[in-house]
Amino acid sequence: FSQNNDCVDEKSDNIPSLSPREVYGQLIRNIDQQAIMMLNFAVYSSYAAMMSIVPLHVFNIMGDEATAGKVGLLFASGAMMGWIGAPSGGYLADRFGRKKNNISICLINIMWNIFINAWIC
Repeated sequence: FSQNNDCVDEKSDNIPSLSPREVYGQLIRNIDQQAIMMLNFAVYSSYAAMMSIVPLHVFNIMGDEATAGKVGLLFASGAMMGWIGAPSGGYLADRFGRKKNNISICLINIMWNIFINAWIC
């Protein structure tokens, strides 16, 4: 930032230019960052393992009614809600406030799940 608080897009000479190797090297040597990276790896590894096993479990539960389309739609409904809900929920939270938005998002999610479950079963 400049002294007169103008938003000028100038490159400052006092900011050192670091290569990606130097930046990531500093992050890897930091013990707090190591813990965060290990937790992140554990969360995404367990999610990947779950998403490869749960569809097989759903096939076993649904029995003869299970088709690839129904199981795929069941799992795609969660992704669709995230794809539609994240931008619209953020917009509504900015416009009306977080607390009012949470109740309406929960109601929409409940109605969507009832619709999908009624359609599949």
